[in-house]
Amino acid sequence: PLFALGFRSSIVGMNCYGSWTYRGCIVPGLSPDDLKGIEIVDAGNQPSIEKILRLKPDLILVLTNYHDQIYNLLSQVAPTIAIDYDATR
Repeated sequence: PLFALGFRSSIVGMNCYGSWTYRGCIVPGLSPDDLKGIEIVDAGNQPSIEKILRLKPDLILVLTNYHDQIYNLLSQVAPTIAIDYDATR
């Protein structure tokens, strides 16, 4: 959705969950060229706080089922919005 809204140039980091990791990061509907320049900050369900800090994000979007346990830590880095995972399906 962020790509469709024209926010591509604002995305500096993303996650890569589960089966995506062994194939590289694959996002349905996007080509590898679409993802160039976006750093992988999470290769499972544990984001690298060091990578996120280095990217200096203005905003962090997280899914509740994966990041509830570190929400407070992420919100010290930048304003953080938790999105209900079940609502995204």
